[in-house]
Amino acid sequence: HLTTKPELIKYARDGQIRTTIEASLQDRTKRALETQIERLKEQNVKQGAALVVDLVNNEILAWVVAGDFYNDEAGQIDAVRILRQPGSTLKPFLYATALEKNSNGTNWTASTIIQDAPLSEAINQGIHRYRNFSGLYYGPLRLRIALANSLNTPAVRTVKYVGEDKFLEKLHLLGFEHLTKESSHYGAGLALGNGEVSLFELVRAFSVLARRGVYQDFNYVHQASPTPEHQVYQKESVDIINDILADPEARTLEFGRSSLYQFPEKVAFKTGTSSDFRDAWVVGYSSRYVAGVWLGNYNREMMKRVSGSIGPMAVLKVIFGMLSPLEGLKENDKLEHHHICAISGELPGKDCPQVEEIYIKGTAPVTTCNGEHKIEEKLATTLEISYPLDKMTFAIDVRIPITEQVLYFQIKPQVTNYPVEWWLDGHNIGTSNEPTGKLPWQLQLGKHHLQAVQYKQTNVPSYSQEIEFVVVK
Repeated sequence: HLTTKPELIKYARDGQIRTTIEASLQDRTKRALETQIERLKEQNVKQGAALVVDLVNNEILAWVVAGDFYNDEAGQIDAVRILRQPGSTLKPFLYATALEKNSNGTNWTASTIIQDAPLSEAINQGIHRYRNFSGLYYGPLRLRIALANSLNTPAVRTVKYVGEDKFLEKLHLLGFEHLTKESSHYGAGLALGNGEVSLFELVRAFSVLARRGVYQDFNYVHQASPTPEHQVYQKESVDIINDILADPEARTLEFGRSSLYQFPEKVAFKTGTSSDFRDAWVVGYSSRYVAGVWLGNYNREMMKRVSGSIGPMAVLKVIFGMLSPLEGLKENDKLEHHHICAISGELPGKDCPQVEEIYIKGTAPVTTCNGEHKIEEKLATTLEISYPLDKMTFAIDVRIPITEQVLYFQIKPQVTNYPVEWWLDGHNIGTSNEPTGKLPWQLQLGKHHLQAVQYKQTNVPSYSQEIEFVVVK
């Protein structure tokens, strides 16, 4: 398609246009992509794409689509350009936008506390319940932890703080030209990837993070003129986001410490998985390179639990192993380093667990933690629903009055006896003071989502895993 663009004719030599593609890297990337698709074929993965860019020369080095161009019936679909839902991959841009919003003289920082708790909102004629990928909730968390673990309810709360209009405006500045609807069409779901973008747009947007806030389009042809650029984010804001996405300790709640996420130099990455496992993504970047990978099916069939952290991540790891010199992300000596309380995000008080955090000058916390969380740490237990079990089905007996058909929600008994709140389909339906949290509930037809929440001495909540059960006739 390059030769059909009039603006490229000037680069033709003897009737040919020399692209920036590096043949060896193109071939090796294609092999890595197709090898992973073959490994995952039993999980219904059929298609994929990868894009690799050298930021020093601003040149595309590999533009790869899985499958044979001539023999595969889907081989001539350019998966780098097709539009799909990006899942959680847009979250770094959301949090970067939040860092730059000044509200009443206050800026968010990497230690700003955001609540990770059940969250529902009315959409059309129903209620949409936001949940994390694992089904777990972690309570109040620092922004660093919320982003690194790609948690959904903090992201929804963040887009409410930023403003859906403002976030969409920023995404347009990042080059997401196919997000053409009004912000009201996407709503808060824009933070979780309910719009459709291409792998090309996604890699180009992440190159802004790698370039410390500067947008510049890529070159396709060798020795082309430099493309125009503009500043999207402040350098310091981007440097904080980059540090979070490259932090192996910050992401352990949801991702653990797999060697798959480890690189020889400082590399940032973000994964994403769309609804029902229809798309799996990852984009990674160093100071010099940015690369993205997509796996899925052109016909939008669901994959079998293939997430961005499982499928595309392995391909990205191979790609970065082929790039040299990798040139890891650099530290910003203008950012201030402060020790803070790992739980409250404030200056550490006595007995506080401490971590080091980075701040834009003048934004570090000034209040000292009162240390009340230390009681919660000692009392912390895993809250687990003992009944009903996940995926259970219950039937209404038409011979018995409905008022007598009751299900008792229960948790496994706790060492400490604090009230248990029960949340059903996004609504608080009651509180129990019994050790097992026992609460009666009259059967109602339909599919239901249930979660238990327990508040202890410090009013810091513990959350059970969300379970699903069905009531039928």
